[in-house]
Amino acid sequence: PSLYRPLRPETKEIRVVEVAPSESFDQPLHLTLRHTSLIAENRLKYEALSYCWGDIRQTVGITLVGDNASSVEFQISSNLERAIKRIRQPKEIRVFWIDLLCINQSDTNERGRQVALMCDVYALAESVSVWLGELDEIIHTEEDLDVYQAMEHAYESDKSRDKLHVPANDENGVRNWFNDRVFLRPWFQRVWV
Repeated sequence: PSLYRPLRPETKEIRVVEVAPSESFDQPLHLTLRHTSLIAENRLKYEALSYCWGDIRQTVGITLVGDNASSVEFQISSNLERAIKRIRQPKEIRVFWIDLLCINQSDTNERGRQVALMCDVYALAESVSVWLGELDEIIHTEEDLDVYQAMEHAYESDKSRDKLHVPANDENGVRNWFNDRVFLRPWFQRVWV
């Protein structure tokens, strides 16, 4: 049996995935597919996750309960696994639209229809979370962490400027550091971003 049943395009139906809670990052993921219509007044409330697939050669198996209510081992990138583990809650289910899981990637017709709905999918989400990677992938040293923590207070005083190691006449120093550490992450390199 297929993990996915066909979606009903006439109702702008999409899949969303319930992320079961866990109090430990190391616990395996338990995910369940659900359906909702983007045009229904009583559509399921969901959040959207935007991320980079990452290295598709580095995959992990997760348990995904599909449309037929049976559990299937499903391969996802290790980057996506980390993202879901970081966003899941300790006590409550969260519902997300995640492209890799919610679109049947082996059905080119469905993929095309769902890509055409992505503007609505993101616009109707309760919120959109962007996964840039683990903090230690962005912040490499204790000095980087000091800079990161001081950035919200940048240029408020000479003391902040000194902590950032930015010369008083270098108005772009913080911006350049931030660009180097954050905006050069793979998520920002995607064509549609």
